[in-house]
Amino acid sequence: MKVVGFLGSPEKKGSTSKILRQILNGCAEKGARTKVYNLNKLKIRGCLGCGHCRKGDLQACRIPDDMQRLYQAIDEADAIIIGSPIYQWETTPQTKIFIDRLYAYFKGPGLETKIGDGKETILLYTQRENFADRYKSHFDQFENSLEILGFNIREVLVADTEEGKDVQEEPMLMKKAKTLGKDLIKSLR
Repeated sequence: MKVVGFLGSPEKKGSTSKILRQILNGCAEKGARTKVYNLNKLKIRGCLGCGHCRKGDLQACRIPDDMQRLYQAIDEADAIIIGSPIYQWETTPQTKIFIDRLYAYFKGPGLETKIGDGKETILLYTQRENFADRYKSHFDQFENSLEILGFNIREVLVADTEEGKDVQEEPMLMKKAKTLGKDLIKSLR
């Protein structure tokens, strides 16, 4: 089993990173190989909307950047985890550009995708609010976009984090994150 995490936070040791890694730790405890891609460290340009990717295989995107590596990582993974904090009422720009470039998973003129039977996916959002539903419309839009592309959203974790408090001091949250990873691997077997 292989599970790949995509970290959309510019803070490589922030709350989103720690929770994402805890989910992956749960996966690893059940025998999965894991890897994290820090989207902030990669060179990913915005989609040009040229449609070139819909004319052939997935690697047909004509933008020569790090997204080509991420397509391969997604293709080889049994499951993926996408984590983003909420900045300015939505996911980070790093996460948004990554999702936009997943457009290359469509093939042909319709909505048929190159994902096949679906890719098991966990979505993780961190926010500094105690209102889990405040950004629900954004979360729903994000989830719907991924489902149209063929990703199977298994779980959505919205973590309310406190300014100045380390999420590792929140045992219930960290236990929940690890359990999500373990349960993900159990379901794939």
